[in-house]
Amino acid sequence: MNNIINLCASLVLTLLGFVLPILAILLSIFSEGTKALTLKYENEKKQSDENIDSELKKKEKGKGLDYVVLEKTLKILKRNKENAEKKLGYLKPTSLVIKIALPLVVSFICLVSLFNTETLWTIIIVLFVSLVSFIYSVYSMWKSLAVLVEVSIIVNETKRNSEDRIIELLSNIANRDEDSSLLLKSENINIKFNNEVLQNNKQIEFSVNINHEIPISIINKGDIMAKNVEIGLIFPSDFLVEKTKNIDSIYTEEIRQIIRLKDECIRDNENKLKGKINITFLKAGVHEVTAFIKGENFKSKYIKFIIKVVN
Repeated sequence: MNNIINLCASLVLTLLGFVLPILAILLSIFSEGTKALTLKYENEKKQSDENIDSELKKKEKGKGLDYVVLEKTLKILKRNKENAEKKLGYLKPTSLVIKIALPLVVSFICLVSLFNTETLWTIIIVLFVSLVSFIYSVYSMWKSLAVLVEVSIIVNETKRNSEDRIIELLSNIANRDEDSSLLLKSENINIKFNNEVLQNNKQIEFSVNINHEIPISIINKGDIMAKNVEIGLIFPSDFLVEKTKNIDSIYTEEIRQIIRLKDECIRDNENKLKGKINITFLKAGVHEVTAFIKGENFKSKYIKFIIKVVN
């Protein structure tokens, strides 16, 4: 029995003295990624709060409302807010230490106290408390690792900046010399968003507080292959965009976020689906969105269109 207790206590001390400091150090090292992710979740929490207030006001008025849909919307908003609050807790080193260290200390103290405990029921209760504390601490570690993966993705995205600069330089050359027969005419390369070709001032309508799966395609109508293509969408911060495999990067600022999708080549006369992006529009209203498409061998193009979000 004593050997088992010693083994368990050693495991707790190992987690407390080795794993926890590593997690805290990693958060400190990836400060830029942590800052960007913190800003993202703070925006989500803020927008969820505003939308919950808005939906509650509708509920108070109560005329002509579908209460089933309203309750479902409120549950989604509250769940989004709770998720944002939880993830924010794992992004702060002090909060992380408390979530992991305190349960481990409790677990260790309980294990040590077993050496002086003889009553069966007391042993059972102390073991139960120690086990629950240990499981909660391991769960917190697992969650913090998941958040660190998100942070590392953001850090890796910043490392791609050098490659993006090279493509940008090549694109600038194409911008100055579009008349060359070796270059693709910019009017022949387009973005398809929600099955509609994007044009300036085009309006697309969506419902608020519902997850939309929006297909995005790149259309090359020319006879020349488009190389190192990058399309981007500059959204307001109150558009909740889920990070999926087809999205290369999401750069978040206080009032906007930039979603980028890349492809090495789009063949001539090809309509290439880049997959779907999952977006929840957290606030009703009319939003101006900028889309851009860049490449190695065609002139960059910027399109300003309208997304109308309705209740």
